[in-house]
Amino acid sequence: MKNPKILEETPPESIQILTADSNYTIIRLTNGQTKMSGYSLNVFELLFDTKNFIRVNRSNLVNRRFISWISKEGQIYLKNDSSLTIPRRRKTLLTDLYPTLFNL
Repeated sequence: MKNPKILEETPPESIQILTADSNYTIIRLTNGQTKMSGYSLNVFELLFDTKNFIRVNRSNLVNRRFISWISKEGQIYLKNDSSLTIPRRRKTLLTDLYPTLFNL
């Protein structure tokens, strides 16, 4: 698989969250910048390590280092004061794959 050119300019450590927007991906960086890629979110999910990046729901891929805490109701709070909702079915899958994630 061909690497997206945007990853040559941006190290994965500086990526906070990737959001799907149709066939594009919006990349939010730690310094507040946003970039847009022509690749779908699925391509980035396959490229990144599953230990560091977690597919929270259908349209968001989050860098694990930027998760502040997770509520029992299924809300993920990020260090930039934003929150994402984990779908009910995805929550059981995430607790099985990442049991330590819910002990933050």
